[in-house]
Amino acid sequence: MDTKVLIKGGGSRLPWIDWAKALGIFLVIYGHAPASGHIFIYMFHMPFFFMLSGYLYKRANIKNEIKKSFKSLILPYFIYNVILLIITFILGNFKLHMIYDILLGNQEGIGIKYFNPLWFLISLFIMRIVSSLFSETKLICLGCLCILTASILYHFQYFSYNNDYFQLCTTL
Repeated sequence: MDTKVLIKGGGSRLPWIDWAKALGIFLVIYGHAPASGHIFIYMFHMPFFFMLSGYLYKRANIKNEIKKSFKSLILPYFIYNVILLIITFILGNFKLHMIYDILLGNQEGIGIKYFNPLWFLISLFIMRIVSSLFSETKLICLGCLCILTASILYHFQYFSYNNDYFQLCTTL
């Protein structure tokens, strides 16, 4: 029995992926709610989405990847942040450093929580670009090196989310 569902345009979907995304969305909402267990869910809900994203990722050459990812990730990032900057200006909370932090992908450095949610767009953009540059074997080695480096840096309390330019600490 085939578990794929045909969709308009000739493609097919895997229902378990749709259910996994639905579960992930629920976990993100629950993880951000002040409910019991939300700290535990915080530990894995975004890595869960990144794993799904990696599973669905289709390799492209670097030029096509930059164009595609810029349109689907960076453009929404800037649109969202420009809207927030306008609202912040109207409310009288605007500071010039906010533009600098947005351009450098340092959402947490802005200091207003409504700017924080799109950090993952910058992180996912970087991961897609790196993925298009290396073979799968080299990516596995690079991933292991990143996990080791992140563990060491975390142990020595190097990470500072107030200065996470281009979300490099988060991406690592």
